[in-house]
Amino acid sequence: MKLALSIRYGAISLFLLLSHPQFVTSQVVGPTQDVPIQIRLKTEKDTIMVGEPLFIAFEVTNLSGEKLCLGVGGDYRNKFGRPDSFKVTVRNANGAELPQIEVSGTGGFIGCGSMESGETYTVPLFLSHWANIERTGTYQINVKRVLGFSNYEASGSGRRNHSMQADVNAEFVVVPYDENKMGGIISSLGSIMLDLSDPRAAESAQALASIRDKRLITYFAETLRTLADSERDWDFNELGIKSRAIAVLATYDDDRAIQALQEAMDSPNDDTRLNVADALGDSPHKSAMNLLLKMQDDRDAGVRRTVAYGLVKNNSRESLAALQKLLKDQNEDVRNAAQQSMNKISH
Repeated sequence: MKLALSIRYGAISLFLLLSHPQFVTSQVVGPTQDVPIQIRLKTEKDTIMVGEPLFIAFEVTNLSGEKLCLGVGGDYRNKFGRPDSFKVTVRNANGAELPQIEVSGTGGFIGCGSMESGETYTVPLFLSHWANIERTGTYQINVKRVLGFSNYEASGSGRRNHSMQADVNAEFVVVPYDENKMGGIISSLGSIMLDLSDPRAAESAQALASIRDKRLITYFAETLRTLADSERDWDFNELGIKSRAIAVLATYDDDRAIQALQEAMDSPNDDTRLNVADALGDSPHKSAMNLLLKMQDDRDAGVRRTVAYGLVKNNSRESLAALQKLLKDQNEDVRNAAQQSMNKISH
């Protein structure tokens, strides 16, 4: 069970200070009146360093004089949670398109992004979900999406449905990496993430997770300690931040990271322990497999199943003994997982 986090639609506080947008104004002719919609693409910053995260805001402003419903969703069930109904391309100063990061997905829930007259509906896009930028220079990002919208209040024959193709661009500059400046960025994002009352916490966690730097371990470890025992499964932000912290810590061969994961193994929250078991199966730390073995008797069948899958990467005597035990588990899914791992090890 791999981590999959959904993108939240709506106005994001990270974009409140965005500047220098490039925009086009599109107008769609309806059956009885024109429905003006302004579309803008804004970059969070004009200039970033190599390796620095960048958010982009796709904004739709309602200029119609009536409340509109913008069709959203149905496109985020993939490993990034990125909205795949958007076609996002990035080109360098020579016009060469950067390789697209490929993902597979299965859609998602469809909803209505309501816009009062004069309001702007914002969809956040995270650049790292579409392209990796490893060189300095000037880059242009292009975003296309077919937009469907209608007048919100009307129903039946009174509802007017419209469709248009959005096609907008923005430009940003990438400068060389600076270790001290990156440290400041990590500190800023980490401090925001640790303040769970801050509406920017989830977006800061997402941005921080995209940076490869051991200085962020401290922030994710502290966040995990704060949230590991949380039973507030209804809090989407906390769930996302906690899951992201576990996944990020598992990528580091570092004693501080493995210590935080070990502490979370005893969480009363089943989902937390399941995510930890999944993470330990991928962790490069020398203690990871021994910790995973300690979770073979977990009370939750989902955790035991995850342990069985994770042990496939280690054919030690202890792992084989654990799989033999899990082959006799009372839960069928656990037994099947153990058998699959045994089959792979034997081949």
